[in-house]
Amino acid sequence: MADGHRPSRAKERLARVFQRAPWLVSILVAAVRGTRTRFSAGVVGVVLNAQDEILLVQHVFHPKEPWGLPGGWMERNEAPSETLRRELREETGLEVSVLAPVLIQPGEVRGHLDIAFLCRARNDVQHLSTELLDYRWTTRDKLPKLVRFHREAIEAGAPGGGFVLLPTSAPFSVPLPDKVLANVRAMYEAAHEYGRYSA
Repeated sequence: MADGHRPSRAKERLARVFQRAPWLVSILVAAVRGTRTRFSAGVVGVVLNAQDEILLVQHVFHPKEPWGLPGGWMERNEAPSETLRRELREETGLEVSVLAPVLIQPGEVRGHLDIAFLCRARNDVQHLSTELLDYRWTTRDKLPKLVRFHREAIEAGAPGGGFVLLPTSAPFSVPLPDKVLANVRAMYEAAHEYGRYSA
């Protein structure tokens, strides 16, 4: 295992079940969405360490592309950056400085918004939650197969990569509440204040 970490047998068995029957993940996602607001949002972090390596985690619930960026779903009344800090703390014990949003776009699932932030790690991974099998720090040239949003977030967070943000006037495939649009506009404007990360 990467970095000497060995996942529990229970987590490995669960991951194998999802790999054999990926449709189970759809049922689980539908159940989770039932407990969320009408519109959901997920937040991931392009987390860099002191060597500018990117943190990747191996997800139990992602059977097709198990490696990806760390993160999770926003809770009610939670700011996206706070979601990311909470998820990283819960899933890895990692504390981060959230630097800037780098990618915002409608998710592949109707009514879902994906948000990515560039972050700097303040410590190393302390533990892995039941949702994660493994982790590793890697360079951009050694990335495994990732979902499109995660790969684009990494590219957007790269030095000189610039921001790949959804313009505030761009149409969504589904109507979003004014509060969500206001948050997207605020993040878009905040990103331009961090011009040193753009091309």
